[in-house]
Amino acid sequence: MEERKLLISDETLRDGQQQPFVTFTKYQMIDLALAINGLNLPGAEHRPIHNIDIMPSMHPVHEDAARYLLERKVPITLATIMKKSAIKATRDIGPDIITISSLSDGLMDIKNIDRDRNIESTLRELSNAKRIGAKVGLAGEDSAHADLGFLKEYITACQGLAGYFIYCDTDGQADPKQTFARIDYLKRNVSIPILMHCHNDKGNAVNNTLQGILAGADGISTTFTGIGDRAGNAPTEEVLKRLREEYEIVVEGLDYEKLEVVAEKVAKYAKVSPAAPNSPLSNLHEAGIHVDILAKARERGMEAYSHSAGEELQICIGISSGLTALGLVYESIGRPFPEEARAKKILMTLKNRALRDKTSYLPPKVESILTAARYLST
Repeated sequence: MEERKLLISDETLRDGQQQPFVTFTKYQMIDLALAINGLNLPGAEHRPIHNIDIMPSMHPVHEDAARYLLERKVPITLATIMKKSAIKATRDIGPDIITISSLSDGLMDIKNIDRDRNIESTLRELSNAKRIGAKVGLAGEDSAHADLGFLKEYITACQGLAGYFIYCDTDGQADPKQTFARIDYLKRNVSIPILMHCHNDKGNAVNNTLQGILAGADGISTTFTGIGDRAGNAPTEEVLKRLREEYEIVVEGLDYEKLEVVAEKVAKYAKVSPAAPNSPLSNLHEAGIHVDILAKARERGMEAYSHSAGEELQICIGISSGLTALGLVYESIGRPFPEEARAKKILMTLKNRALRDKTSYLPPKVESILTAARYLST
């Protein structure tokens, strides 16, 4: 057996709750984080659970859970958008953050930003983060479709300011052989640790993650049971078991006996499994970060996340939703969208109810809830 000091960036509490109908209570988030952190073997020199990711802006309960865990020295990282004010607000909660930049030409076109501007703005925000004492991990949205030369240039420019880079197959369309070749190239040309974050839209999330590790990637960014947006993510427990059983690679300092215990706990709290690739549920969107991109692409007649130009979007409202998703729901039920302050109040009402009910709501249910709460006239 080859023993490797791989890093695990656990995304169960962030990406996992981007899956429609998956919502964890504060107690469940804390319980899961403690269980995941417990995968580090006591006394081991290498601690493979590098970080457990939470996005505090999703809901105040997420911020409360993050603060509780940080006080107890659990390695929580706080996810946020790459914007000075957002990074500052996140740094006020804790020092370790993950921020995200879109790296494919397709997503940059949708956001109306070019390559040079992307590098310039990233360096500015990372420098600002460093000045306020933040330690930053950098996630490259749609890395799998980024021009490889640009990806090398981008990572090289940022690697003095970021502690690690998460290579994202955001739409789950990557080919495992190409993933191996791309990671092999990056590992020969950049010095920053690279972690694999792969979605399962074509059923290749695990294989892409494994090929990245075989090509030299330094770790994985995964969720237990594979819960996540659309068809989900690579399941942590499956990736680690297959590395050991098929490739004789074991992670130093990891308690393998507890993997299934953690996976069973996640399944118990989530109550649902990841959607199957190409199933109707895999085309249902809740997460604010992805719905924003899809809405902008639709407005501009462009493709995004494997959706063709002008394709109707299937939206639900849940704990990870933003105002754009709420606007699309209002559009689907033929209602005028309220002014921003009222819209924020309505969205929080729906999120609070989703947290209480541990679910997400399709547009007809949203209309029923808002009508009953007198946010909509009958």
